[in-house]
Amino acid sequence: MVGICASRKGDITEIKALSYLLDNGFEVFRNESSTGPVDIVALDIVNNKVILIDVKTISPAKSTGIIPIPNKTEIQQKLDVQFLIYDKNTNTFTWEEGEWVYDNEQGSST
Repeated sequence: MVGICASRKGDITEIKALSYLLDNGFEVFRNESSTGPVDIVALDIVNNKVILIDVKTISPAKSTGIIPIPNKTEIQQKLDVQFLIYDKNTNTFTWEEGEWVYDNEQGSST
């Protein structure tokens, strides 16, 4: 069986992120370009916020279980882009500061 290339894996993760955000009450808009500092623009209608999101796929360190946070680019810092981190081992999403974890398999947030 042929493996899936990295860009396709990224596309799949972004689609999962869109579903996750929609399930949690956000309106979402995807960047159709393959480049740029933002993957998704999410509207939090309840709190009147626009959130610029870059989706990252990571795996926790095997020895500690700590999720390493990637560095933001200068433009991401200026735009206050938030990382939405996908752990492919547990099928969960975590905001960059660990504020919120959603388990797609269980359908609950913690």
